[in-house]
Amino acid sequence: MRIVLEKELNSIQKMLFEIFTLAKESLWYAINYILYGNEEDLRKVKALEEQSDLINLEIFEKCISVIATQQPVAKDLRFIFTASNISSFYERICDLSLEICDLKLSKLDEKLDAVRRNILWMVKKVLMMIELNENSLRKERTGELKRELEGIDSEIDKLFDETRDMIIDYLKECGEDIEDAVNMLYIIRYIERIGDIVAKTGSRIIYIEKGKHVWIK
Repeated sequence: MRIVLEKELNSIQKMLFEIFTLAKESLWYAINYILYGNEEDLRKVKALEEQSDLINLEIFEKCISVIATQQPVAKDLRFIFTASNISSFYERICDLSLEICDLKLSKLDEKLDAVRRNILWMVKKVLMMIELNENSLRKERTGELKRELEGIDSEIDKLFDETRDMIIDYLKECGEDIEDAVNMLYIIRYIERIGDIVAKTGSRIIYIEKGKHVWIK
């Protein structure tokens, strides 16, 4: 019976890693779309969002099935319950990435180039956080995860504050053609929110391994 359970757990984990990848790709394509306007990137985000919905449902159904048929306990049970939770978080990231695409920028004022660079840095740091979560889950090592995630999340928050201030200064100086700047305020808020979701995922991974809840922020 343990062999069957191990097989099912590995299947769930494999799907989790797949939805991690979908979230990373979706966010990256979304940012490239809103900054550079490549329609192919938008099509990719839409396709990834649909894939994430399907995988999220598949993970949920698999978790319910394993609980009903294998009666897992302790760490195995924590993993199954938490896997469904994590999957929903990352499916939400794909949803938010598609919403970011609605904020597509037009011809960007050169004065906002620094803002664009900061947006890219924010996204790269979010992707780093996702990879930290993935590696911790894969290797079952969470000793440094809280500290590492909080460090990167703090960097994202600082970039958010700095970028928000730059945009506000731009809006004060510019009396017209402010749509891109306003959209950028929404974009950085979305990215900051996604970072929070990824940090929350880390706390769930620690719960799987340690059996205790921690707050990552």
